[in-house]
Order: sequence, then C-alpha cells, then structure tokens
Amino acid sequence: MLFKKSPQTFVVKEGLLPRFDGGKYFYYVLEKKGVSTPTAVKLVEEASNARVFFSGFKDADSHSFQWVCSEKELSAPKDERIQLRLAGNSGRRIFVGMHDANFFEAHLEQATEKEKFFLKKAGKIVFPNYFDDQRFDENSLAVGNALLLNEFEVALKKIMTEKSPYDSPLSKKIKSFIHSNWGDWEKIADSRLVPENKKKVFVFLLADPGNFREALLWCNRRQLSIACRAIQAQRFNELLAAQISKTKKQEFIEINGQNYPIMFNKASVKRKIIVPAVFPKKKPLERKAFFRPRDYEMHTEGENVLLSFELRKGCYATILIKCLGRLSG
Repeated sequence: MLFKKSPQTFVVKEGLLPRFDGGKYFYYVLEKKGVSTPTAVKLVEEASNARVFFSGFKDADSHSFQWVCSEKELSAPKDERIQLRLAGNSGRRIFVGMHDANFFEAHLEQATEKEKFFLKKAGKIVFPNYFDDQRFDENSLAVGNALLLNEFEVALKKIMTEKSPYDSPLSKKIKSFIHSNWGDWEKIADSRLVPENKKKVFVFLLADPGNFREALLWCNRRQLSIACRAIQAQRFNELLAAQISKTKKQEFIEINGQNYPIMFNKASVKRKIIVPAVFPKKKPLERKAFFRPRDYEMHTEGENVLLSFELRKGCYATILIKCLGRLSG
C-alpha cells in the first residue's frame, strides 16, 4: 500500500468543545492546508497585529482544522492556504494541550487484498507512542540540544540569528545584522533596525555580560518552548526504542532519518516514560509508551482505502500509518 501525505490525503480535526460565554477571547476555527501550525499562527499574528493562542500542533502536510483564540478580532493573512472562521467568544483562553483528541482521515492507495485484510483488523493493535518527524525541526533540535548541554550562548545565537524559510525580508535583515555584530551588545541595542522586543536580550547582556543562561529568558518564549519540547521528544523516542528493542523479532519505521523498532508486548515496556525538564522549561515530559486508536473504521474502493480513527491528544496518526505499512507486509 502507498500513503503520500498531503492535504489531499490527510485530514486532521481537533477535538475541543469550547464554552462560549461571551468572554473577551474571540474563538476561531483555523483551517490550513500544507503549512505548519507555528507558521500559520505567525502569519495570522502578523496580519492581525495580535497574539494568537492555540492548543495543538497539526501536521504541515495535511488539511487541518484547529481552534485558536485572541483578545482581538483576527484577520486571515493573504495566503490561500489559511482560512479563519469566527465561532464565538469565551472567557477562557486556549492553552497548549487544551484539546482532548484529534480525528483523522487517511487515504491510502495501491492496497493489495492481503493488506486490506490486515487493515480491517488493525484497530485492535497497540502502537508505540513515538513522536514523529513533525516534532523535529532541524533548528529547534539544534537549540534544544545546546540547552541540554548547557551551551547557552550557542542556543541564544541560534534563536536570534538562524534564518527560517518563512522569515520576511526585514526579519532576515535583522538576523543578519545581529549575526554580524554578535558580541557588540551596545551596537545591537542602539540599532534602529532591531525591534524593541529583541533589544531586551542585548540590554540585559550589557548589564550582565556573559550571562547567556538568563539572557535566554528575554527572547522568544514560544521558540524556546518548541526547542525544549523537540529535544525532550527525541530523548523520549530513544528511551522507548531501548525498551522495545528487547523483542528479538523486529520491524522498524523511520523517524527523522533514524530507524525505530515497533514490535513489542505491552508487558515488556513501561506504561509511562518520564523525561526530565530542559531549561528554561520547568516541567518534565510524561508520556504513555503506547496507544490504540478509537472508532477505527476502514472503507475500500478498489485499491484505495480510507482509514478514519480518533487518537488521544499527543499521539501521531503518521506513526500509526507507518507501523501499518511495515506490519501489513
């Protein structure tokens, strides 16, 4: 069978039931195609000049529907990949992890009769709860690894100077200026090019030179949080793989360029794995080691298969599909 992940073959709907009580937060359904949640949120924030809050990260290569909110009315960016629909007002702000589950549809092609027979019963399988590629942005992992090694200047410099494909021309110019003048905190702090929210980092370094650890607390907290979650996720995958690899007969899936074992007995792995916090994140990562889909259904039309299922928040449908691809063979 073949699964080519795209907005046409992979649909994600966030399971969150807001209570609309007329509060100060405007709730929207954010519909996006072919763009990651952080990028979509950033574009909405720039178009609206407002802070946007969201609950979960949805795959970039999907057609997804998720909840966002803001204290201001929002405007959709001039980007055909992103749409906004106002749903109501609530007194409760959305926070990361607020949703309960996600609902998925995955369209598979070229499925053989043997594979279809296997897929029909796959709803009873227990799957390893790995984080998938979506969590492992290269720059976020690099920042997270620097934080893990207490290389705080390396982490800070990457956050302040590393360019992204989604940066505006102005943002790229600012990052180039900071990179070229790294170490001359006074010049950066006095520059008219650098916005005030970024200057705070360098004003702090002027007052306390060399204290890169505390300087990190003045930079983009969302970017820092994503980096911490990325390196914790990688460590979780390593710990889970070490437990599963004890099973002699094994199949593997690829995650971020590495092979991970997938065949195990529930009794052979811990139900939960805990990964320590990474500065400046204060909470450890606590995550279940395996999962099973709910409301799993399969519909076929010739060699095409439509899978629909529900997963609790934090579980990756793409991990389930990768496992099915290996096990069905």
